[in-house]
Amino acid sequence: MAKLFALLLVGVVLIGCTATSTAAPTATYMPTSTVETVGTVETAATAAPTLEPTTQSQSQSTADVTAEPTLADTPTIIVPPAATSSPRPTVVTLTPIATLAPQATFVATLENNAGWQPQSQTFDGVEMVLVPAGCFQMGSDAGSENEKPVHQQCVEQAFYIDRYEVTNEQFERFGGSAATPNYWNDPKRPREQITWLEANAFCALRGSRLPTEAEWEYAARGPESLTYPWGNTFVADNVVYSGNIEFETAEVGSKPGGVSWVGALDMSGNVWEWVSSRPLPYPYVATDGREDSEKDNTRVLRGGSWSDPDTGVTTSARYAVTATDLSGNFGFRCARDF
Repeated sequence: MAKLFALLLVGVVLIGCTATSTAAPTATYMPTSTVETVGTVETAATAAPTLEPTTQSQSQSTADVTAEPTLADTPTIIVPPAATSSPRPTVVTLTPIATLAPQATFVATLENNAGWQPQSQTFDGVEMVLVPAGCFQMGSDAGSENEKPVHQQCVEQAFYIDRYEVTNEQFERFGGSAATPNYWNDPKRPREQITWLEANAFCALRGSRLPTEAEWEYAARGPESLTYPWGNTFVADNVVYSGNIEFETAEVGSKPGGVSWVGALDMSGNVWEWVSSRPLPYPYVATDGREDSEKDNTRVLRGGSWSDPDTGVTTSARYAVTATDLSGNFGFRCARDF
């Protein structure tokens, strides 16, 4: 009996062990991540172990969520969503702040005309003279009302201007277009009978432009603000005007005594010269709309002509007409940036 009881006891123990090893594991609840949102960047408040992702569509690990983005990594931070959030990521774009370079300050150093040594350069066969930056007194108290008030004007950027008025030869060589034939066909005479529109288009053909009114006057009179290109006293031999010509133009450069301080000729007399500006009252302000080529149809002529008296060929004289007007005493010269 004792042996039989021992065998029964061993059987009970073996049956109990087998039942324990095959039982299903008890499910244990594991808390998921609790996500707190601050602004537009999501961070994990409670980290919990998660399953390894098996596809790209599954959520990224908690470590990815809790990693702090830095500016050195990328200018755009993409924050993966938590398991319970929208499948679309939240994008935070960082915009860099540009640092502006300091602006150069214009300082006029040229005080008199004699302080400048004329310099010239040829562009496509056309001689142009350099006009340095500087200041002068624009206008005249002794002239017409449209020349007043006298005011200081500074040209802050150097530029080039033609040494001579545009000639018939040059106009033809560059393929200039004008609806009206000129009166005098000598190749060395200025191209006249031309509108502002035609003159402006021709300068563009040369890669140039019409000078502004301030640029033209500065090139004619200089920092000393002379009444005539050569000085403050009228000299008939220095200019083609009504007192010494038989009502016609002359060859450009025929009056070398009338040269301006930068080396430009015929800026007084021969033909009036178109400039880019509209005839707004003084003081001249380049940004007040007078240099807007899209506004009205009126433009300025400068310098006087063969048909004007000595008082009409000063460096301050202004004449306003429509951009489609033309005459045998209307001509032009071009300018270009330095």
